[in-house]
Amino acid sequence: MKGTLHWSATEWDWCKRKHYQLIINYDPEHKQAVPRKLHNYTDFSPQHTWMRNTNNIGIACACLGGEDVGESNFGEWPLMSVQIEEMCRCAAEISLLKRMTIDDWRTHAEYAIEDGYFGERWDLAILKPGTATKESAKKNGDLLRRKIAWYMARSREVRAFHKKTV
Repeated sequence: MKGTLHWSATEWDWCKRKHYQLIINYDPEHKQAVPRKLHNYTDFSPQHTWMRNTNNIGIACACLGGEDVGESNFGEWPLMSVQIEEMCRCAAEISLLKRMTIDDWRTHAEYAIEDGYFGERWDLAILKPGTATKESAKKNGDLLRRKIAWYMARSREVRAFHKKTV
């Protein structure tokens, strides 16, 4: 099983089935990320990554929607750091549940590089306005995998603690 990390190119409260198994919305009033499970993690009907949907869980941060959004302008609904953290925390929990490793996760930008359509899709190649490059895509993919690993380790520690105290 694999997992792909995305942004949705929508507003923060966007939440529609058929695209991803999990969407990370953003609540600006409370300044928090809100995960919403849209499909079971064994349902691979969502079409989120060209030619890579079979046995692949898609998680997206709802952001970067609107006109004139691009590398230098993340628009009215930018990617928020709490969304990134929640996406990585959720990926960690899914990894533990499905016996996945951090190497099973890629960003859409990394798959776009591998499959020859980087530039058309550059999800998470940059995490703030700037220039999306193949190097930045790899760097951010590695960063997100380190965050997933950190959340996986913390989750294991919490579970072990609860087993000892119950």
